[in-house]
Amino acid sequence: MRLLSLFSGIGGFDLAFEEIFGKDHEVYYSEIDKYAIQVYQKHFPRAIPLGDITKIDIDKLPHFDWIVGGSPCQDLSIAKKDRQGLDGSRSGLFWKFAEIIKKNKPKYFILENVNSMPKKAKQVITDTLGVEPVMINASLVSAQNRKRLFWCNFPVTQPEDRGILLKDILENGEAGRLKSYCIDANYYKGGSLKNYLDKKKRQVPLKQSECRLMVRVGQLNKGGQGDRVYSIEGKSVNLSANGGGRGAKTGLYAISAVGDLNNRKMSIKKDGKSYCLSANAASDTTPKVINIDNFIVRKLTPIECARLQCFPDDWCVGLSNTQQYKCYGNAVNIEVVKHIFSYFKT
Repeated sequence: MRLLSLFSGIGGFDLAFEEIFGKDHEVYYSEIDKYAIQVYQKHFPRAIPLGDITKIDIDKLPHFDWIVGGSPCQDLSIAKKDRQGLDGSRSGLFWKFAEIIKKNKPKYFILENVNSMPKKAKQVITDTLGVEPVMINASLVSAQNRKRLFWCNFPVTQPEDRGILLKDILENGEAGRLKSYCIDANYYKGGSLKNYLDKKKRQVPLKQSECRLMVRVGQLNKGGQGDRVYSIEGKSVNLSANGGGRGAKTGLYAISAVGDLNNRKMSIKKDGKSYCLSANAASDTTPKVINIDNFIVRKLTPIECARLQCFPDDWCVGLSNTQQYKCYGNAVNIEVVKHIFSYFKT
């Protein structure tokens, strides 16, 4: 078969395709991020590069059995203020994808994008491609809450829930309690992270259904998006490629301290009443942690982000932590895409 991978990134669609259909296929790809290309070429050295999608001469392309891609979501995502939708310079690249589909007429295609896009943009994509999207949450097959829409010109079903929680993919550390707990809906408004770690106030047993959700247990400072703290007894927040702040790319998590986690590198002060970070905020270069008694609060490591997206641990080895976070945040979840491809293996 012949595959065209557009907006290929680090090769999420390509890896899933190989794992379902094998490696004996002709692959073309289009990507412009130099770090993503570095990773892609390491894993798929035989693939044929096409460069910038806007510069592809569609009439000179061979016919493809498959065309897949996740067009940029920055102008569609709810995370972006004043989003310009499909008129934006990045998300507007969907129109090039649609043009290639129209002219090349592949047997099968898959387009992936965020579930949080405006309804109008969703309908425009649906009308243009002529198929309804299917929303799949990667939480069914991984430890990450990540809702994505998939437009496919073949049937797509929901995968079975594998029951994977964040604690199952950590490099080190363990669950904060022997039993699963969460807090009520108003806990984080008046409670403190210290109370949670001390098993105090307004805590209730966590039901099995609630383990499939993100469980927020507290916050640091004013509780902005990058300072919200979650339990590893639930799912992680959605990985973000471009989030700013202490935990905006991966979320922050309360983890029982096990062994030497480089706590000596942390800049923490304790005034007897509160626990807080000093002005020396954590960076992407060294994933730093906050040590509170026998617990730590930290963001996820690049390896843990790889596991959330179901990539091998060493997929992006060689890149800086900053670039690894970005690459995994932009990627598709491997197990979700494998499930979609598996329709043809039944």
